[in-house]
Amino acid sequence: MNIDGAEKLEECESSPLSCGPLEMTTSGTDLSPFIKTVHDYGKFIAEIEKVVFGMVCETDLDANVNPIAHTDKSFLSYLHQNNIRGLEVRTKDGEWFTFEPSASTFMVMAGDACVAWSNGRIKACYHRVAVREESQVRYSLGTFSYISGIIESPEEFINKAHPRQYKPFNHIDFLCYYDSSDNRIKAESLIKSYCGVQAN
Repeated sequence: MNIDGAEKLEECESSPLSCGPLEMTTSGTDLSPFIKTVHDYGKFIAEIEKVVFGMVCETDLDANVNPIAHTDKSFLSYLHQNNIRGLEVRTKDGEWFTFEPSASTFMVMAGDACVAWSNGRIKACYHRVAVREESQVRYSLGTFSYISGIIESPEEFINKAHPRQYKPFNHIDFLCYYDSSDNRIKAESLIKSYCGVQAN
């Protein structure tokens, strides 16, 4: 199930999923309870996106994190789940740790597009799901952000110590490249092979 641009009311209203019993919202717009919930959640995630992106821009980008595989192809990913453990994340040292979920926490992960935008200073998050507790059911909701237009590393991310590593690229074209790739390598981070700058 997918609604592109769920934070925009008009996208929710035009979605094939916008059917069912109608209710009157405070704005006077008729929306099904389900679509209203999707729209409210989309707006909430969009606000988180602004905050997280601001934090990313202010973070020490010189942190040394090893390249990793099994990454999301988004710019940023937001994962919200019930209190059943299952999401495992690999550290830069190759160790796995299990994310401890709660109703009030989100896991925010950088995707491949963020790697290229940051000129490789931010690394994508290598993760997997493994529910190890018997008779437990894990529910999760993933929200993924994508960038329209051309993504290019800001000039301030490029210097002698950090020469340009990625060419400008279109995010949707990158997703098409991923879809057409061999299934054996889809778990890997493909951004380098897609738009990486060849070393001299």
